[in-house]
Order: sequence, then C-alpha cells, then structure tokens
Amino acid sequence: MSGRRFAAATGVLVVLVAVVSGCTGGNPSPHGHATTPSAERSPTCQPSVTEVGFTPHKAFQMGQRVPTDDGIQLGILVKNPCRQAAVNVHVTAHGLDRAGRRVANPLHPASFIQSGADVPAIMPGQTVAVSAGVATTDTRGDTRPEFGKLEKFSATAHAECWVKAGGEYAPMPTASKVNVGPLNADGSAADRYANVSFRLAPATTTGPTKPAVVFRDEAGHVVDVEEGTGTYSTASPSAGRPVITVWVPPTAAPSKTTVMMRPDPERQQEWPYTRTTQCTASVNEH
Repeated sequence: MSGRRFAAATGVLVVLVAVVSGCTGGNPSPHGHATTPSAERSPTCQPSVTEVGFTPHKAFQMGQRVPTDDGIQLGILVKNPCRQAAVNVHVTAHGLDRAGRRVANPLHPASFIQSGADVPAIMPGQTVAVSAGVATTDTRGDTRPEFGKLEKFSATAHAECWVKAGGEYAPMPTASKVNVGPLNADGSAADRYANVSFRLAPATTTGPTKPAVVFRDEAGHVVDVEEGTGTYSTASPSAGRPVITVWVPPTAAPSKTTVMMRPDPERQQEWPYTRTTQCTASVNEH
C-alpha cells in the first residue's frame, strides 16, 4: 500500500453544520410493491450535513516519510431526511479561519481551501460517511504556512435528483462489532494502516455496498472517514465479517470506531434502485 496523500500542521477540530431541509423524511417500507421508480427534482427537501471533522496526516510509506503526500483528511456525515433516495449528492467542504472566513489556498492561486466528493445515492433516512482531503505541501514537500490559519471546515450537500422507492428498494446492511487491528497492515506501524473488521447484517444484499470507517476521538467527535482501497474482501462469508485496510488517525479512539455502508458507484449495473435516464448515479468523485 502506498503512502497517503494528505497531512497538515493544524490541530483537530470539529464543527456541526446543518443544511436546511424542508421535509421530515421517514423510511419507505423495504417490502413495498410500488410501480417502477421514477426520477424527479425535490426543491423542498435536501440532504443535510450533520458533522464535519478533520485531522492532519503525515504520510509514510513502508516506514519512510513521504512529505509530498502530506495533507488534511476530512470526515463528513450526510443524512437524507427525505422520503426518496437522493441521487448524485454533491458534498463540498470549505476551510475557515477563526473568524469564520474562507481561507485562500496558497497552492492554487485565486482559489480557496476546499474539498468534496460525490455520493452516488443516499437511501431514505440513511446517514452516509464521506471521505475527502486537501493537499497542504508543494512539490518539494514543504507545508505552506497559510494552512496554519485553518480552524474548522463547514460543508454543504445537494442532490441532483431523487428516485422514488419501489419494489426493488433495499435498505443498506448494518455494520456492528467493529474491530481495529494493530498498526502494521502496511508493513510498518509508522504508516498507521490497520485492518478493520466488522460484522455485517444481513451478510448478503441485493446490491453492492461500500463501507466507510468513521473514526472518532475520545470525546466522540468525528476526526476522519476512511474508505480503504476498493470495496472490501470478506474474511468469513458465513459469519458476514468483511475486512478492509485503512489509515488510522493518531487521535482516533478504536472503541468509538463505526462503519457505515452505502451503494457502490463502481458497480451501477447492480444498483438496488432501477435507474432512469433522468437520474443516473455518477461514479465520479473529486
């Protein structure tokens, strides 16, 4: 496993951000037999960002420092409070200073420090964990001092369109009994990679899913979200206990680690919703 892409000379901070939502949600029955799902705009209801956390990442590869990969790693929790599946959800996070002003990005002139990702779909009532990051070093591996102004991140989420849940609706499986292994999965404890295993119920689903590991500190604040490499491998299919390898933040409390599941955008042909030409899940992430 190669060294990561991020780490910064700033402390860990958490900010709660809400995006106004105009409906009160509620899960549709997974056993419903409605007509073929259809896509539509939903101007009165949008996903909401419930928590944002970030942490510095000093990159290592096989025990050796790789400062050009240093940066800031973000963890963002996004909930769909609406009655339909939110599709192509764009999540954007902005770096702010102590006064709440956006911070200019010294590595990209005329731009601000920001990051984001696209979530292919969020089921009704579901909360997903989103991983994002910001590079903080130049080509020589030097961290620019301007990143020291960062005090917090705010985030917003917006869905392009919505899909009504029909007979093919399938809720995401639930992960429990999460275990964080020792920091040697990449050959060196300095790299801070570990195997994370968890129990998945149900062990099999009607569509492909992708796990995201949510790391929290001792106070319970999100400090990072890691998606690992690819989807995941199953160590014991009969027990429904997958294993993924991820980077572990220094401030993470293993006992407070959780795993959240979401649809896998790279395998759309098996997506548990019938897709329409007006609302097709995107596989692009940035």
